[in-house]
Amino acid sequence: TVGGSFQASEDVEVKLRELFSQGKTAMVKAPYGTAGTQIRHLRNLEELQGKLGGWIRNILHDQGEIIVEQWLDKVYDLSIQMEVSEEGTELLEVRSFITGRQNEYRGTYLGKKLSGFAEEDLRFIHILVAKWRPFILNLGNCLRAEGYQGPAGVDALIWRDLKGNLKLKPLVELNPRWTMGRVALELEKKLKPGVSGLWAFLPLREIKKQGYENAEGFASALVQKYPLKLVEVGGGEQRIESGVVFTNDPARAQEVLTVFLSCAPKTKDFSWLKSRFEWLSL
Repeated sequence: TVGGSFQASEDVEVKLRELFSQGKTAMVKAPYGTAGTQIRHLRNLEELQGKLGGWIRNILHDQGEIIVEQWLDKVYDLSIQMEVSEEGTELLEVRSFITGRQNEYRGTYLGKKLSGFAEEDLRFIHILVAKWRPFILNLGNCLRAEGYQGPAGVDALIWRDLKGNLKLKPLVELNPRWTMGRVALELEKKLKPGVSGLWAFLPLREIKKQGYENAEGFASALVQKYPLKLVEVGGGEQRIESGVVFTNDPARAQEVLTVFLSCAPKTKDFSWLKSRFEWLSL
């Protein structure tokens, strides 16, 4: 599915009428945004009379255009990272990531064995990724041809059509910069080979809903549940086999606590954390 870009409120309304007449709902997105926060879901034309209509007009005024397309029944978020240089484009790893209710970034699944997918979908995912990589390579080469060099990340999604078939939307966002997904891959290098992990962004408001006064109290409970275990993997290098590492200071966290969790392949148990944050599809 491909969205359209519109410069006038009247054209946006025409596109919305078309989608609604087909029994679909609409995704409306600003061309430029941060961490998925400039996306809205419209279900009927009446919403244009309220805050969503005002938001659309503001985006058109500030950015000159807005994107409208069919809202998809998303099943998984995917990202792939690349490094664009004068010599060419190097593709890095594909990983599944987590978004919140407002499509904001909330974490990345880590480990060479793809995590975050239902077992029955994995075969499809592997076939899909093999076909997706040449498209991303070409995209990276286009960036290089335009004079860009450096890191870049592409977000995509897997969605389910009305017949229950999984499909790929290969390009949701292109971010020519260091992304959270790229940082996550750097963290992954600290894992023992064969170990799965998760880099999660936990909002303090949700931590407090669990009865904790602050991030420090929750961090203490997390350390007790997932004590850090390091192992030597050769050459004296220490890697993480299991446990939790905080990537911001719990004592100073104001909005979000970021945690790097890992578990040995035989245990793979993040159930305690999932029970507190249901959006973590562990």
